[in-house]
Amino acid sequence: MLPVLSSNSMKMKKLGSPLVCVLTGQRVISDGRSPMVMSEGEFCPIYCEEINALSDIEKKRLATRAFQADSVRQSMSLKWLATAVSDEDDPSDAALFVRYARYPEINPHWQDEIAVFVLATRFLARHGVELPETPTDDDRQRCFVHLRDIVRCAEVRSQAALSAAKAAWEALLLMPPPIVISCLHDVIREGLEQRSTMSESRSYGSVEISQLFHAELLKLARHFLSEGLPAMAGHGHKDERATAWAVQLVGELGDRSDLGTLRTILNQPDFARSATGAIRRIEMRL
Repeated sequence: MLPVLSSNSMKMKKLGSPLVCVLTGQRVISDGRSPMVMSEGEFCPIYCEEINALSDIEKKRLATRAFQADSVRQSMSLKWLATAVSDEDDPSDAALFVRYARYPEINPHWQDEIAVFVLATRFLARHGVELPETPTDDDRQRCFVHLRDIVRCAEVRSQAALSAAKAAWEALLLMPPPIVISCLHDVIREGLEQRSTMSESRSYGSVEISQLFHAELLKLARHFLSEGLPAMAGHGHKDERATAWAVQLVGELGDRSDLGTLRTILNQPDFARSATGAIRRIEMRL
């Protein structure tokens, strides 16, 4: 016999939205086909109320079931779910993260996709699970293969991981700088450094990559600036944030030898504003 639904649950059912039901003794958000969490629109407070009413065990079951849904990558709750599952740090959940560690898919929630890609890589690395094979059909895909090795090293710090990361940094120098800087920026800012305070992981905290790979970051940023081309995002448009970030790196980590390059790009609209700031930072240290 079906349980009595709360008034909020009845409202969700009436309007055809996901409802709270009981499946094998636990309450889950379900659309009738697959478990799913949707925290958007007018029903966001309703979902939060229902979820917060669950016990810790029920919340874990809910997050785990929802994280397995085929459509979860299109959900605004992707990062929240990945974080909730990873916070338990249960090695038996490794299989859930494999598909996310392959390659970040281009979707409307790109920042969350990148964050989960990095989180999945760290989770598998920490628990000694081999990373899955990835597509290598173009430069962007190949770039993420190398970035995974760097992320893995940031997590486990073993000699083997350090060797793989060193090779990855060298490989990135041989790839198109506009693509590399865009991908690197997203992995570091959205993934490793977790600049967003939403759904911050308790078990997989922020990693200051500049402390681990100071020289490598600076070398790559300098290489990017020497090419004089702006960063390019996956959709083929200029990545202004990544361009400004790379220039900022040179300003923070560089020295007087970088002033010539920075002054050269002052006349380029894509670099002018950030280059001015970088020059100022270096000159203040002289």
